[in-house]
Order: sequence, then C-alpha cells, then structure tokens
Amino acid sequence: MGPVIKAVNFIRARGLNHRQFQKFLDDLDTEHQDLLYFFEVRCWLSKGSMLRRFYELRKEVTLFLKNKGKPVAEMEDESWLCDLAFLVDITTHMNDLNTKLQRQSQYANEMYGHIKGFMNKLRIWQAHIQDANLCHFPTLKGTGMRLEKKTEFADQLEILLNEFSARFKDFKSHEHLFEIFSSRFHTDVDKAPADIQMELIDLQERTDLKAKHVEMNLGDFYQKYLDQDKFPKLRKFVASKMALFGSTYLCEQFFPKWAT
Repeated sequence: MGPVIKAVNFIRARGLNHRQFQKFLDDLDTEHQDLLYFFEVRCWLSKGSMLRRFYELRKEVTLFLKNKGKPVAEMEDESWLCDLAFLVDITTHMNDLNTKLQRQSQYANEMYGHIKGFMNKLRIWQAHIQDANLCHFPTLKGTGMRLEKKTEFADQLEILLNEFSARFKDFKSHEHLFEIFSSRFHTDVDKAPADIQMELIDLQERTDLKAKHVEMNLGDFYQKYLDQDKFPKLRKFVASKMALFGSTYLCEQFFPKWAT
C-alpha cells in the first residue's frame, strides 16, 4: 500500500499535477479519467476501489511519474506488481463481505453468518492458490503468477484466516445461542440454556406458529407471537440477541459524502 498511496498523493494532492494527469489520461483516451483517493475513515471500501483503479492505470501512472522525475521503482518490479494484483483481488473480496455486513435490518447472527462464510472461502482460496488455481483471483491470474508465489500468497490467506478467527472468537462462543434465536422450531432443546428449555418446547409444539414463522422475519414474528405471559424467559432471551450491536454502519452513514 505504501508506494501506491505515495504515488496517488503525489498526483491527487497537488492541483497542477492532478490537472496534468487528467489531461494526460484524456489524451491517451483511457477508460478511467482519474485516480481515486484512499480515505482512512471508510477504510476497506475506499482502499479496494482505489487499489483497483490504480492497478488498471498502472502503466499510465508509471509513465506520468517518470515524466515528472518522480519514478516509483516498485512499479517496474514484476514481483511487486504480482503482490499488488493479489492485494487488489483480496480487497475486492473484503469489499464484498463489507457490503453484505452493511445491509440494513440485520441481526448479529446474520452478520456472523457472513463472517463464517468468508472464513470458509478463505480456506478454499488457500487450497486453490496452492494448486495454482486462480479462478477467484482474476487480477492475479492476469499477471501470470510465478509458481514460487503460491506459498507466499497461501501463507497470507492463512494469516488473514487466523486474524478473523481471533477477532470474532467472542461471536463463535455465542454460535449455539444464535442457532436457537434463528432456528427456534428446529434447534435441539437439549443444547439450549436450561432456563428457556421448557418455554422452547412449548413454542416448538405450536404448529400454528410454526407455519407463521416461515412467512415473517425474525423481528416481526417474535414481536407479534412471542407472548410475554406465555414465554417470558424466552422473550427475554430473544431480546438480548436482537439488541446485540452488530455493526457500526449506522454511525458511518453520518460521515460526510467526501469521505465515501
């Protein structure tokens, strides 16, 4: 990221350089007419978009910086460009995850489901790269990745997987509770907390409610059919899971538009 940000800042942070670069791209009739800034405040989405645009304009950026007497040595290093291509692809995958996590009206169990799915994908990608299968890394595939890079990139995916496991270990400890919350009619009562087992059995025996839960989302179902008098403990359990703070997305929506 260092050389990329340095190059982007040299072009975008100085008005004259920026105008000259835009004119340069216009003269070359390129698909893109500008680079994108990277904003720390919206880290992953901003980083992924900036990296992809930079990679697609890498040849034009290299030529422009040479003409300005500010060449970036790494940009003519095939090994470094291969690393950059890998970074572009993995941040694209991270952006896809981020977008899923930002969908509105999601409970923490749904978000954790996205995280688990991404971790499973990491395991598959790691195995694929070890076999030089780059079907999920199209940018990297276009570089003609050298075989000696396989282990290096597979190791990076292992590090990322370990980071996810460590960061979300608290959610994993709640996994069986999430299952009760989301699959209330199919979950194993024996694995449920003792204080809600009796009420959970009563709920699962309600065939009329079993049909209703298919037609409604979790929040509406629990609000309408989980009667306080009949299911007081189960209702308290459900409320605790619905109140879990799953995302900072609502806060981030208040960020100024220039930071997106």
